[in-house]
Amino acid sequence: MLACAQCSFLNTLDSHFCRRCGDGLPADAIEKKRIELESLVTDGGRLFEEGRVDDAGAIADEAVLVDPACANAHALKGMVHERRGEIAR
Repeated sequence: MLACAQCSFLNTLDSHFCRRCGDGLPADAIEKKRIELESLVTDGGRLFEEGRVDDAGAIADEAVLVDPACANAHALKGMVHERRGEIAR
């Protein structure tokens, strides 16, 4: 999540403007957070490969909340559900 400099509201990384006050969110700060998030999702993938499905699932859930547009987070979440046998989810 990215805190708005104007009102401190936490915004998801798919936002360009604060969802509370409408102030613009700096593109460089969004990109920096996305890079950090992708690194976290990569770590989640490693945990998944190690068989730590619950830990990988927690990372995927958080990553999707932080950036709903993160395809890798959704992919990881799907792999976790598949491994758990939760095909419908």
